[in-house]
Amino acid sequence: AEFLLGGLIAHVFLAGYRLSTLWSVVLISLGVVAFHFLPQLQSHFSPPWVRVITFGLPMSLVLAGFVFLEAATQTSKIWLFRTGAWLGDVSYSLYLTHYAVFVFASVPALILWGRMDGYWHQISLGAGLMALALLVATLGYYWIEKPILNSFPDRRP
Repeated sequence: AEFLLGGLIAHVFLAGYRLSTLWSVVLISLGVVAFHFLPQLQSHFSPPWVRVITFGLPMSLVLAGFVFLEAATQTSKIWLFRTGAWLGDVSYSLYLTHYAVFVFASVPALILWGRMDGYWHQISLGAGLMALALLVATLGYYWIEKPILNSFPDRRP
């Protein structure tokens, strides 16, 4: 279902629909708020839909917000460092490596962080794991994916 949400976002964007900067920020904000509050309502959803509603839907809102924000502000200095282009480049490597990073790094991270009692400890653990996943994905993109793509210059779309 999350893949379909991503496909829907891509279809809407490629069809030429655009949002203003304000509405893009509203989508991102709604996604962040939903990501915080929807997991607290897990017991109200049937098991196959818990993940989709509590994580897939909020992250789809955030993704859509950033996609439309980048389109709305392409000429603005907000994208001076080409953050969106970088995330797009490393996204496939991130997709391939994030689960392994989360699985293998969670135990050492929990040992380093100690017992996870507070809300902010959990947030810092998640942010640390995400930063590590982005680092691994970036290294994978530049050291593996990009050299492979460059070795087939005629076959690239």
